[in-house]
Amino acid sequence: MTVRLDGHDVPDALLGVAQPADPGVHTVTLHRSGPALVTREVTVTEGGRASVALDAPPPTAEELAAAEAAGGDAVTDPIPADGGGVEEQWWFWTLVGVLVVGAGVGIAVAVLASDPGQAEVIRGDSGAVHSTLVEAPTVGLQVRF
Repeated sequence: MTVRLDGHDVPDALLGVAQPADPGVHTVTLHRSGPALVTREVTVTEGGRASVALDAPPPTAEELAAAEAAGGDAVTDPIPADGGGVEEQWWFWTLVGVLVVGAGVGIAVAVLASDPGQAEVIRGDSGAVHSTLVEAPTVGLQVRF
């Protein structure tokens, strides 16, 4: 598919990225093959911003047949109506975050529990034994994404 702004192709790398434009009315079109599938006019005010969303209709039977004959690269499957895969869902990333934090806490607890400190034994004049614990070294833990 090709997006055109005022008749000029917009590179795929610039789709979704704010671009400077002169004030006035601009025409944005979406092409798959042949004439425009969707056309929108957007007005940009002086110093203002405008955005446009173009929803492509599903490919026709003729376009699918032509794509298959050409090797299947001309037309791609539309984005699923449910918004994509599981990695697009908020609960997936919440679960990943909880697991990462839990693993970090588990590792920190295991490291701290494995070296509880060194016991220092002092024998007093009366024969009594006094024991104190020396502070265990601290462990710095950083989790970065």
